[in-house]
Amino acid sequence: MTERPVRIVYWPRDGKPEQTMIDTLEAEPQVRVTTVTSVDELAAALPGADGLVTVDFALDVAPRVGELLRA
Repeated sequence: MTERPVRIVYWPRDGKPEQTMIDTLEAEPQVRVTTVTSVDELAAALPGADGLVTVDFALDVAPRVGELLRA
């Protein structure tokens, strides 16, 4: 039985992805990382994702991020 890939959404600080973070996550054979740089990209990428890796984000988008995580 083949396992499905684990989808991780990565939203780095200031939209500057750290390749070390991506490489570390993708070192696991079944992990696929989608990097986003805005709350709109997060909204598109989050459905069906298994996890979210992020740091603090701007307060003006916090309510929307909360809504997306509760959906």
